[in-house]
Order: sequence, then C-alpha cells, then structure tokens
Amino acid sequence: MNTTIKPMAVAVALAISTSGMANELALEEVVVTAQKREQNLNDVGISISAITGSQMKELGISDATEMAEFTPGLVLTETQPSGVPIYTIRGVGFDDYSVGSSSTVGVYVDEVALPYPTMTRGVMFGVARVEVLKGPQGTLYGRNSTGGAINFVSNMPGDEFEAGVSLDVGDDEYYKADVFVSGGLTDTLRGRLAVTTTQQDEGWQDSVSTGDKLGEKDELAGRVILQWDASDSVDVTFNAHGNTDKSDGPAAEVLGLTNTA
Repeated sequence: MNTTIKPMAVAVALAISTSGMANELALEEVVVTAQKREQNLNDVGISISAITGSQMKELGISDATEMAEFTPGLVLTETQPSGVPIYTIRGVGFDDYSVGSSSTVGVYVDEVALPYPTMTRGVMFGVARVEVLKGPQGTLYGRNSTGGAINFVSNMPGDEFEAGVSLDVGDDEYYKADVFVSGGLTDTLRGRLAVTTTQQDEGWQDSVSTGDKLGEKDELAGRVILQWDASDSVDVTFNAHGNTDKSDGPAAEVLGLTNTA
C-alpha cells in the first residue's frame, strides 16, 4: 500500500510545482516598431534585441555605452579626445572618430535619422524602449546601413496627468536628475515635457604627470512632444528635443606596457 501511494503523492506535487514554475517563467510580450508598425517581437522576421524603459531602470542603464553591455553583438566605443561614439554591430562598423564622420550603423530617434554619431550623445532620457536591428538595413527609416540600426523610441504623452522625478547619485560628486510632466491639454491635444541633467563636479580620471582631473560632466537635455488628434483618421505629432554638453573628454589611458625587445 505504501509503495503505491507515495509515487502518486510525488507525482501530484511535481505537477503543481511545474505548473507554478511555468507561470513564473511566462514571457512578457514585447511590442516593437522595427518595421514601422507595432508587432510582437517574436513575430518580426529580423534579428533584433529590445530593451524597455523599465528594464533600463532595473539594469541601471543611463547611456548608450551601458546599453551595449546588455545587447549581444553591439559594441560602443567613445573615442578620445573628441568623445565621438563609434557603433559596431556584429563586428561591422566604421572606425572614424572625426565629428563629421558617418556611421555604418544607423541611429534613429522616433524614426528620425541622426546622420552623425556625435549627435547621438544625450539621447537616452524619457525612452520607452531601444530596438537594436542587427545586419544590413534598407531605407525604411530614410537611410540604409550595412551594420544595422538602433531605434530610440520616446515615451509618448497620454490622456491622464502624470509626473515623475528620478535621481541617481554616485562617486566623484556625480548625480543625474530626470523630470517629466505629461497629460491631456484639451480633448484632442496631449503633451509631454521631459528634462534631464547630468553633473559631475569632480573628475574621475587623475593625471599622474600634471595632477589634473578629467571626466567632469555638465549635460542638459530636454524634449517636448505634442500629439493632436486632427480628425478620426489624422494624427499630428510635434517632437522637439535638444541638448548641450560641456563635459570634459576623458584622456587616453595606458593599461599596460609590453617589452618587445
């Protein structure tokens, strides 16, 4: 009798445990606009990685450099002393650090192309998600790119009023503050205002020859989005954003010396 009952009890317990585990491992639906229309990530026939705004907060992602650490195949390097970012996807990139260089990886903010990589500094605030499309892309967003494309999708205004403030504090007198206000202005007009600033009064990089400190940050950026329902079939979106960056560019570092003699 004992040998018959015990296996049944174990089987029932195992079934309950497996069912609970399946519920916990249920994947959250991720909606992307990689093909200029809303689709489930699993229904898009493109190699794509997507990170939502909430995931960025959980992972502590505050700029594009940190985003690359969590995206397979994406490498971002900030060159010295200009600070121009170089994007590489699956090893395809253009190693040119001049301000007027054009990247082989297309970068877009709300479907608008940023032709020069230096223009991508300071775009990661008020972001709903970031989509990284891997491999050659056509002219769907206005220009083709041999390496891939990175789409920044901003948070859009809603009908209900909402506001928020977030503050990050770190070493070397570092802090980053984000503020936003969003809501309906009229029955057919919605607006959203987002402002961010990053300050670091004391540099993190020490010069062994001069004793100077480098790496101070002084960044300010803002975005205004207005959405107007002109009719039942026509929607008009006004999107204006800008940023100023007076930060120090980090100097090149000597990581090690090799004796070739």
